This record gives sequence, C-alpha cells and structure tokens, in this order.
Amino acid sequence: MAYLRKVKIKGKEYWYLFQTVREGDKFKKKSKYLGKKLPEKKELERIKREFLEELITTKSKYLSGEDVKRIEAVRETFKEEYSEFSKTEKEKYIRGFLIKFTYDTNAIEGSTLSYKDTAHVLEGIAPKGKTINEVLEAKNMEVCFNMILNHKGDITVNFILKLHRTLVSGIDEEIAGTIRKTNVAIYGSKFEPPAWGALEYEMGEFIKWHKKSKKELHPFELAVLVHLKLVTIHPFVDGNGRISRLLMNFVLNKKGYPMLNIRYRDREKYYGALEECQVKEVEEPFIRYATREYFGAYEKPAISHSKTDTYSG
Repeated sequence: MAYLRKVKIKGKEYWYLFQTVREGDKFKKKSKYLGKKLPEKKELERIKREFLEELITTKSKYLSGEDVKRIEAVRETFKEEYSEFSKTEKEKYIRGFLIKFTYDTNAIEGSTLSYKDTAHVLEGIAPKGKTINEVLEAKNMEVCFNMILNHKGDITVNFILKLHRTLVSGIDEEIAGTIRKTNVAIYGSKFEPPAWGALEYEMGEFIKWHKKSKKELHPFELAVLVHLKLVTIHPFVDGNGRISRLLMNFVLNKKGYPMLNIRYRDREKYYGALEECQVKEVEEPFIRYATREYFGAYEKPAISHSKTDTYSG
C-alpha cells in the first residue's frame, strides 16, 4: 500500500508518496514527489494509481531510492518554476542553456571559442581571430539543439545520422551523416572502439536496447546510459561526444527533466568516468558521475537562478 510522508530537504518540507517493492530477493522503497502541498483527494488517488503502475515496469539499475527522490524533486521544482515563466522568460532560459551547452560541449572537443565568443556567434556576430570551422561548429550545434527540442519521434539510426549530418555540415561533408568505414583510436585513452565492420550490428543493438529500456529504466538513468552506450560504440569519425550529449538531453527533455550541461572545466572527471566504464565494461561510474553533476547543477532554485545567468550583449 502506497503511503504519504512529509520529507524535510534543506530545511524545507515536501510531500512524497512511498511504496515498498520487491526486486529479486531484496525490498526497495520507491518514492514520488508530490509538491509542497498535497493534491486534492481525487487528484491524489489518480497519482497513486499511476505511481503503482509505473513501479511495475520502471526499474533502476544503479540509482538509489534517495537518488530517485532527489532527481524527482529537481524535476518537480523545474516544472513548477518553468510553468510560471512568461513566454519571454522561457525563451531566455532556453537561450541561456543553449549558449552554455554549445560553449562547453564544443570546448570539450577542442574549440577555442570563449563563452562570450559563443554567445556572439549565436547572435550572428563573428568573433575576430577564430576559424570558420569553429564558428560553424557553434552555429551547427544551435540547429542540432533545436532539433532535439522539436523532434517528436524516438531515437532511431536515421535521427542520429541526421543530427550528425547537421553537426558537421560545411565542416567535413565527406563524413557527414555517415557511419565510419575505418577503425579509430581515441587519443589518450586505453579504450579501443569497436571495429568499423561491427558498427551496423552495434547500432542495431543500441536501438533495440533503447526501445526496451525506455519502458523499464528511470528516465535519468536511461538518458545517461544512452550517452555512455553511443559514445562507446563511437559510430562516427568525429562528433561522437557531441551527438551523445545531445541525445542524453533529448531523453531528459522529452521526459520532462531539466537538461544536463557537461562543463568544459569538469572534462577530466567526465573523461575519467567514461574511460573507466569503457575499459572495465561497466556502467555505474558514469551514472554516479552524471548524478553528482545533476545535483550540483539543480539542487538550488532549479532554474530561477538561470534567469540572470544568460548572456546579453
């Protein structure tokens, strides 16, 4: 029987719905965030029914009950605050995230554009002393970002190829939207990506895994594993990390969770978690890394601080 409990987090009280479920030979406590106030009786009964239905199919391989509770609190706070934004404020928030995401995700891959340079490029202003390719990388990322926000379908090989084609458009047309036909090595990493001859099979298995896992895993866990699995397959000559980070945020956004920006300044921890998983053929270290980053980014007023975190020039 699901039961209600008020939980205090950082001095504030929130209502949660709890249910103990059996997983194998162990019992785990599952929770659902309800808000600062209890819903009306009829609405509460509906939420209880849906919660119990979700527990039948939704599992977590690596997230603890406390992790799930905190992630759901982030989602609900984000939902509440974002719903109160005006249209202009929503556009400003998305724009602010886009600039940060574009700067960080491209800098991780070697771009020398600063945050301010990136903002200028996305406003149509070409910074001095930067290469055409770096400018195109930023502009293309903006198009890709809008693609993941507006895509109504699911993750498919065709969608991944379309994203990649857009990402490297005007930069390297020879590899744009094309699965690599050569073996590659990752500079500085002990991990060796799959041979090119195995990629068609690996991509097919990835799509099958996603189709099955989206019905079973917690959405945050699913999003992070989408990133890990695709970047490990390494289907492209270039752009694998950027496409993987885009798809991670596609899943988060589609499921109503705030998106995650992997920061350039944290790239050593990011690469370390990825390599550990790839070399040891495990998944949990990257889940743990992404979870810490998520809490660090959002366990404060989830998005209200971002209203003033947007570049304006």
